Amino acid sequence: MIHMTKDPMEKFFTYPSYSEQLRITEKIDELMLLYDQLKQQTESGIDVHKTLVEVLLTTFTDSKNHKELNKNWAQVSEFSISFLQQSTVSIS
Repeated sequence: MIHMTKDPMEKFFTYPSYSEQLRITEKIDELMLLYDQLKQQTESGIDVHKTLVEVLLTTFTDSKNHKELNKNWAQVSEFSISFLQQSTVSIS
């Protein structure tokens, strides 16, 4: 087994200057903040999606008859089309 000390190790590995290490650390902190924000947005989106699915399923299953179900379905379809059109406009 080879025993390595600081001097031979420094021949194989170089370290960035202290100022460069600080810059790297700042960039990592910045990226971690962005990651945390994206994670929170994703979790919020998942919660909204779950709530929407629950409300829709409840609305459909609680319909008293086929006429009410058709009416509820039409309202949801109208909302979905409107929502998708607005989403398309805001993305572009």
